[in-house]
Amino acid sequence: AATRAGESSRCSGPESPLNDRSRTPAERPGRSVPRTGSDSVPAASTGPAEQAFARGFQSLKQGRFADAAPELERAASLSPAGPLAEDAQFWSGVAWARAGRSKEAIQQFRSLLAAHPKTPRAGETAAALGWLLLRVQKVDEAERAFQRAMTERAVEVRESAQSGLDAVRAA
Repeated sequence: AATRAGESSRCSGPESPLNDRSRTPAERPGRSVPRTGSDSVPAASTGPAEQAFARGFQSLKQGRFADAAPELERAASLSPAGPLAEDAQFWSGVAWARAGRSKEAIQQFRSLLAAHPKTPRAGETAAALGWLLLRVQKVDEAERAFQRAMTERAVEVRESAQSGLDAVRAA
């Protein structure tokens, strides 16, 4: 599979949730994205967290990953207990990963799983975290993340986790 700069082909194959580049995040099957209005930045009547999320998510959809991640982090920090916090943290991790910034992506995914262990995105987050950890040679931790992802109901996440476990065994 073709890879982007800074990505290892072993960890960035089609089995990784980080590499669904054929569609924007909102178009991925079975995944919802909070809507704060239209696809543009919401009107001034929405709060700062929603505005930051909308700007960040728009940047993500446009492929401007390094611009998206800080906006999404800002959205999460402005409303850490609010309804956008989990999604903002998840998408900021995806944006950092797609920008080739594994350290920041790992930090976001770890933070999300620690703050929201029962998030509906736990399996997908764990699988993405596993691929990133494998990329930076943290094999034991990657294996634990993939094992956690194996409990996910979504078949595509379990398949990614199984591919990750196979890659760990081959490492």
